Amino acid sequence: MPGRVALRNLRQKAVLLMAERSVASACPLCRGRDVAAFVEVEKKQYLRCPACQLTFVDPAARLSLEVEHTHYLSHQNHIDDPGYRRFLARLADPLLECLPVQSSGLDYGCGPGPALGHMLREAGHDVALYDPFFEAHKGVLAATYDLLPARK
Repeated sequence: MPGRVALRNLRQKAVLLMAERSVASACPLCRGRDVAAFVEVEKKQYLRCPACQLTFVDPAARLSLEVEHTHYLSHQNHIDDPGYRRFLARLADPLLECLPVQSSGLDYGCGPGPALGHMLREAGHDVALYDPFFEAHKGVLAATYDLLPARK
């Protein structure tokens, strides 16, 4: 029965496709499977996990590692650049107001010029640096921290 074989193969392919899609759409934080479309911004679909409330870009919309790295190399973010420090102060200043003395933090995604980590260190905090392209010291990922500042 060629029709039944083709239908069974089509169903198997559909099941595999659905399984791949659910794996690709799993929450990267808690691995929850019930993520749902949340909002579209600048032609990128964002998903939200109902279990942990993480909002993240659909993996299908992410840049390749090569394109992402090239993009980051074009940034001119330097530790001593006053304009960049003013920009980061919008995150650093509120953090510094509520952080306990000598808190530990991880500047994940610090880039080639880890200005935020530097600013927090200047204020007396212990800040480890990690960036998959520029500071890929995976040992810092095993530690626990008081803060993990997030920014785009």
